[in-house]
This record gives sequence, structure tokens and C-alpha cells, in this order.
Amino acid sequence: MDQSTIKKWANQDIFSNKKFPFTNDNPLENYDLSSIHSYVQNVLSQVSTGDEMLRSEIFETHQWVIAKIKIPNKLHPKNLRVWVNATHVKIEKAPEGKEQILNLPCRVDPHAKKAIYKKGILEIRIPKVKYKDRYHEVFF
Repeated sequence: MDQSTIKKWANQDIFSNKKFPFTNDNPLENYDLSSIHSYVQNVLSQVSTGDEMLRSEIFETHQWVIAKIKIPNKLHPKNLRVWVNATHVKIEKAPEGKEQILNLPCRVDPHAKKAIYKKGILEIRIPKVKYKDRYHEVFF
């Protein structure tokens, strides 16, 4: 990799993919503190606010539908309520009440669910069956 490519990459703002405003070409002495403060506030406002969706992976075996949900370190598992119905998993984040609904690939029996939380991953196993369309809380 040539030096000009490295320099272009080093001057790239990772949050907005725009040219970083404070480079060797424009030393910090040329800026007043209010413009730097404004830039930092703008970048911070674009960073995660906690409203983002939880990352999840859903797959199925012959008998089960398995949902794996990544719980970020900043979110305590006890601040989540998880519900299952025949076709969806619903996750509610407390105290703000934000919810996320995961579509399941087939109908499941929500009464026979199993859940385990380990190392930042909540795994919910639900057997495949046709059943009434109701939500049931998953305790973990």
C-alpha cells in the first residue's frame, strides 16, 4: 500500500466517511475551539443512543427454531422482557419500553420454549408446531 493511500485513509472520519477536518494539512492551531467543539458534538450525536436494534440470528433444525440475540454489555439482561408467539419473538427493553420483533421462519409452540443467557448471548429454543397465535413470556 502506498503512502498516499495510507494518508487518505488516516484522514478519513470513520463516523461519516468524510475527510477528517483536522489534518496535518490544516493544523489545529488554525481552528478556533468552538468549531472543534461543534464537530465533536456532531460526531457524538451520530454515535449509538441505545435505540439500536439488538443483533440477532435465527435458524432452524428439524425440530427447533433457535433465536440467538446478542445483548450488549451496556444492557443488563434483567432489563429485557422476551415474549414468544407462534410466529414471532418480541423483545422489550426496559425502562424505555422500546420493542423489537423478530420473525420466525415457521410456526412454533410458544408454550414449550427454553431460554439460556450466557456470555452476552440470549438463546431461545422453540419447538416447531402449529399453535394458536398468542405471545408467551420467556423467563431467563
